[in-house]
Amino acid sequence: MSKAGASLATCYGPVSTHVMTKAENIRLLILDVDGVLSDGLIYMGNNGEELKAFNVRDGYGIRCALTSNIEVAIITGRKAKLVEDRCATLGDCPSLSGTVE
Repeated sequence: MSKAGASLATCYGPVSTHVMTKAENIRLLILDVDGVLSDGLIYMGNNGEELKAFNVRDGYGIRCALTSNIEVAIITGRKAKLVEDRCATLGDCPSLSGTVE
């Protein structure tokens, strides 16, 4: 069983061989921010700063993917430095923010 398989089995209990075989072929994971990596709400601070709540379990999953040689990219339609900062804390995880044509 690959390193990715061991992580999935450890985190989520038994995983079928069929699912593990399919999962071993994953090379890239692309995730949106709003409503996927966050609760979908945008919090505004008193000084106009934009805040989002990220779940640490998502961060752990991204780290597991990265350590299993799966590339991860984060995209969002909104320009937000906090998304870039979150990606930087997770490791080698590029982000693309702002309007995407």
